[in-house]
Amino acid sequence: MFPVEVVACLGDEYLKAAPVEALKSWVTYSRQLLADDFRQNCYRVDTHYRPSGTLMVIRELLRIACGEAAIKLMPDRNELRFTSQSNWSGDLGSKLFPVRTEDCERIALPVSINCYSNRLGGGNNGIVDLCINRAFLSADPSSAGLGRVMVSGDSFGRDIARTLSLITQEVLFVCTPFLHVELVDAMKPDVVFAQNAERYLSGVSSDEDRPVFLPYPFFKQNEYIVEAEMAQALSAVLSYGRPPYEAFLKKCIANLSDFMPAPAPHPDHQRISGSLRIGGQPQALSGH
Repeated sequence: MFPVEVVACLGDEYLKAAPVEALKSWVTYSRQLLADDFRQNCYRVDTHYRPSGTLMVIRELLRIACGEAAIKLMPDRNELRFTSQSNWSGDLGSKLFPVRTEDCERIALPVSINCYSNRLGGGNNGIVDLCINRAFLSADPSSAGLGRVMVSGDSFGRDIARTLSLITQEVLFVCTPFLHVELVDAMKPDVVFAQNAERYLSGVSSDEDRPVFLPYPFFKQNEYIVEAEMAQALSAVLSYGRPPYEAFLKKCIANLSDFMPAPAPHPDHQRISGSLRIGGQPQALSGH
């Protein structure tokens, strides 16, 4: 009879087997945090988190990677806008007969955020999303929240990256179980988050075995065309420190006139971002 008692958790077993003890302090395994208020944080008909769950995980990531003060960067739920959908079956309810549904909600991003995607279908690995928050481009560069962030992971990481765009100048999400150092070297982000869902860990090998990221869509002969706007934005973000990147930022700033003035920087932004920006190198690696 369900639910049954939890006997063992895969995440705990993998943490125990970590080859370097010091690495454990950089990992957040948020199972218990989410379980404490399961229905508030998780859906009945879908494996992914509700916005409340995603916000909780992000605050834990910020605490571990950047310190307690960084948690204040993330707005509270009552400061956000949401869109909703009724009779949503999710990735679990749609597999049942009869189909089970519930209402779902999604954080509505402000118009100051430009979102790009390669819109890859037919699989997960190889998906690329890029969000540019123009509100931070118009502010003092030292007050740009978390600055420039890269997230690698699966659909959970994709939700995390999208939500992080609220407090970052730019966030790049790449769907992959590996940390691709070639992308880190090209983007030179301030912060890197690497994420894997617990149930996928048995199929994840060492990062040393990773393929080069960009050919991912073609490994399964997945034919698709990337829109020119996305290709140009991705090329620019992966050209940090060179003229194409600077030209792209100027173009983004030039388009600021189509939305309301940027909000005043959070009083904690300058101190936090200052602690992260050291020679343009990523200062934190975390995951869950």
